[in-house]
Amino acid sequence: SRKRVSGLVERVRASLPPSAAPEHAFLLAASLVGALQLARALGDAAGALLPATRAALIAQYDKPA
Repeated sequence: SRKRVSGLVERVRASLPPSAAPEHAFLLAASLVGALQLARALGDAAGALLPATRAALIAQYDKPA
């Protein structure tokens, strides 16, 4: 529902550094949800999809201020 999506985006936004652009919360939430959907669809063939997504997002957004 719209309320759940908004809640997810707000939780993601709260975890980002203050200097992050507000639209980055939407990008991050979409990446996380998309990776989960792909992993579910692929099942056992998903392999390293979730860890690779996590690592890529951390590398992109977890930088010193």
